Amino acid sequence: MSKTIYKYDLAIQDNQTIEMPAGSKALCIDTQHGDPNLWVLCDPNMPKISYEVLCVGTGHEINKPIGQYLGTIHILRAVPLVFHFFSSLADAKQALPLIGECS
Repeated sequence: MSKTIYKYDLAIQDNQTIEMPAGSKALCIDTQHGDPNLWVLCDPNMPKISYEVLCVGTGHEINKPIGQYLGTIHILRAVPLVFHFFSSLADAKQALPLIGECS
């Protein structure tokens, strides 16, 4: 069983669903060219399933259960913004685990 690192684009929105191979593990969330991205370690031969990722801005209220912390990004635009990403607790069997951390 070989592993591959994939990159997924993230949106700055409360909830987003990303299709990726079952058993994927988050390596890190960081920005590339000013846009948020998620890197995962996965077996590309596994069937794809939906993972929900939650995005919360600093100072924003969280009104739902959150899962594993995945990372924080800083976006430097006209106004600097900081966003924090979590896996969802909607289905614990499909929660995206974190195995790495960007520096």
